[in-house]
Amino acid sequence: RLQKAGTPFVNLLLGAARIGVAGIYVDTVSVGRLAAEHLIGRGHQRLHAVVLEGRKPDNATLRAFADTAAEASVPCEIEFYGDIDHADSRGWAGYERMLWEWLDKVETPAGVFAHSPMVARLLVNLCEQVGVHVPQDLAVMTLLDQKVMMEVPKSITAIEFDFVDIGY
Repeated sequence: RLQKAGTPFVNLLLGAARIGVAGIYVDTVSVGRLAAEHLIGRGHQRLHAVVLEGRKPDNATLRAFADTAAEASVPCEIEFYGDIDHADSRGWAGYERMLWEWLDKVETPAGVFAHSPMVARLLVNLCEQVGVHVPQDLAVMTLLDQKVMMEVPKSITAIEFDFVDIGY
């Protein structure tokens, strides 16, 4: 509709990329590499990625995360969990149980890339409840989502995309 109306625009939504439409997109390989490099650079000798199945990042992100860990000889596990209905509190309760179980078996210290900012917040809250210190025992990293991250503890590291300036 914007094209037909003659309105200039720049597409920033990777999932809606269209041929013939100007667009700026996230380098998904660099995101995965950057996340792993940051966690390894902070001294973490074990890496994990915790991913909601229905909201999983581009496979290239996860592959780059795991490949970067392998290049540094750092063990890396990627955990996929079923998607949840964000509006359904029962879905969150079930996801919380899955994270409890994961947190109980994870060997610390470690670094974790939680693709969803909401999952990162939940994970930090669970860590506080069981005495796992963030970021000393478990460093948590995510992608920045302004609405969700506004009041996130400073202990979460985020890769920020400045879409407002990019679009401008």
